[in-house]
Amino acid sequence: MRTPFVAHGGLLRARRDGQVLRVEGSGATNLEGAQKYIETLTPLIGELQGSRWGVLGMTDSEALLTPEAEQLMTAAAARLSIAGRVAVAIVFPPTSPDSIMRAQWSRVYADAGCKLAFFTDESLARLWLEKAIAAD
Repeated sequence: MRTPFVAHGGLLRARRDGQVLRVEGSGATNLEGAQKYIETLTPLIGELQGSRWGVLGMTDSEALLTPEAEQLMTAAAARLSIAGRVAVAIVFPPTSPDSIMRAQWSRVYADAGCKLAFFTDESLARLWLEKAIAAD
């Protein structure tokens, strides 16, 4: 039987800004952190469900997932597209070694049915995201 761990990493803050769900996270995330992340976002996603919306993901450090957390986030990613999410923009710090993070988050969203892009500049990410939400 698996002993639960303390939630680690993941969500710091989340808020809705129109059709954009701005999510700020930090550090490596374990399964419990991923579960907490999904639970926290559920009410905000409920407000957006049925419309076209997107996620602006911000991280201040290495946004890596444990294998269990990656599996949970992959399953959640597919469900969120059904709820109307059409795009995800992830902003990494300019100094981060983002190739591993890009590979992992690309796997999470590979079959999610939404657009995905990576940035180091928040304003460029927001512009791309707004265009993706507005597209037919």
